[in-house]
Amino acid sequence: MSEGDQSLAASAASRLNVSSPALGTIGSVPTGPGLYSLSTSHESAIADLGLEELQPDEPLTARILYLGKAEDSIAKRLAGTHFTTGKTGHSTVRRTFGALLGLSPIPRPSTIVSPTRDQLMTMTSNFALTPNDDRRLSDWMLANLEIRAFEAVVPRLGDLERAVGAALRPPLDQELKPLWTPNPWRSPVASARERIRVALRADLGLGLD
Repeated sequence: MSEGDQSLAASAASRLNVSSPALGTIGSVPTGPGLYSLSTSHESAIADLGLEELQPDEPLTARILYLGKAEDSIAKRLAGTHFTTGKTGHSTVRRTFGALLGLSPIPRPSTIVSPTRDQLMTMTSNFALTPNDDRRLSDWMLANLEIRAFEAVVPRLGDLERAVGAALRPPLDQELKPLWTPNPWRSPVASARERIRVALRADLGLGLD
């Protein structure tokens, strides 16, 4: 990274870390592109998620849980998807929290009248939640999660995300190419997501493919 890129990454990490003030409401999220982080200061929320303190020197309430990027609009990504009831099938964030909270999945809604098995596999991989549990998830997220954002118009936002992720080490990272390693929470979180998919597919008689 160039010196300028390193400086930008340091500024982003500082703004997105839990030591920086969180945004007051979902409505105050900036509208431009950039990065965002999610965290919680509530030990009860960590208990709800079933996350263990695997690195006691840095408690989970003292670090970000999730880091994401929005190529077009942070507000659109957060207010329009991640914190919106009915969007779980289109939100990795919602599926991750839903799985950790043990909520009830359903296939992602579709206009396909008679989906094929392959289509059902996709609809269960990107699962949604029952209407009641989808509302419960939104309520839980709004009550427990803190949002921080860093607007950035850069050619390669993903490179900035990776630099910040390596510095802040979000436990819920499930990127195909991990933002940081070794992440002791990566396997437990992945297992929670897989359990909910397997259970849903079993209910639908789809098997384990």
